[in-house]
Amino acid sequence: MKIKFSVLTLLIISANCLFAQNNNLKLWYTASANYWEEALPLGNAKTGAMVFGRVNKERIQINNNTLWSGYPYPGNNPKGAAALPLVRKAITNGEYGKAAEIWKKNLQGPYSARYLTMADLFLDFNLKDSTAKNYHRELDLTNAVNTLTYQIGNTNFKRETLVSHPDQVMVIRLTADRPNALNFITSINSKLKYTVTAKDFNYLILRGKAPKHVAHRNTEPEQLVYDDKEGMTFEVHVKLKLEGGAIKTIGDRLQVINANAVTIYLADGTSFNGFDKSPGLEGINPALEPISDL
Repeated sequence: MKIKFSVLTLLIISANCLFAQNNNLKLWYTASANYWEEALPLGNAKTGAMVFGRVNKERIQINNNTLWSGYPYPGNNPKGAAALPLVRKAITNGEYGKAAEIWKKNLQGPYSARYLTMADLFLDFNLKDSTAKNYHRELDLTNAVNTLTYQIGNTNFKRETLVSHPDQVMVIRLTADRPNALNFITSINSKLKYTVTAKDFNYLILRGKAPKHVAHRNTEPEQLVYDDKEGMTFEVHVKLKLEGGAIKTIGDRLQVINANAVTIYLADGTSFNGFDKSPGLEGINPALEPISDL
């Protein structure tokens, strides 16, 4: 037994040493994501991102762990105490369907809120995916960096994306092995009510508002309700930093022209002020500290 244990221990130690030396655990693909479930996830416990890895028009879906519809609601069903003995009796008698029906009508609390997507960041290169060769996208599980590489003509392009926890910001780094090769338009929108303004020649701010109520089922009479007072507010800030080339504001979009490299910073915040406070009536100001110093 001692010999077997020693051999097993040696195998475990060897495996751990091998893993420590070669821990490049990666998810990798040779095509971009067509559906949300195929995108590669990033996050820092507050901001989440799903990177689609598209050559023609990159999409990065953004969410925030505090962005919900609605407002604090007790969630208690006053009929519950009286109905619980009836549920227990039905179960004891083997009437499970009856027990479930009583439970649904009398013990389940009211539906209160829905978790919501925040925004979508787009990088439009005015290309077609079919024009790219040597396409490769991956998520390195060791360092949580998403990397996309592809070739168009004789130029190799690279995009690296991460979501930093210490800095609470998402960073996208775009490079190419040929000078002045980066040309694209940056835009951001939301499925919620929102406006986008250019704070500076290289800086966009999206200001949005979540609904007071989002229906849980399509049979509900009110599907989507916005209110002037209730409803969480939020902001998303996007800043571009260029190396070479130029940048131009086109309404609520930023056009990059002939850049050598581009770094994009994205930060987000909401009016969430605790589980027991209305984000509309008692929420904090979602305005972010400017990321202009980055």
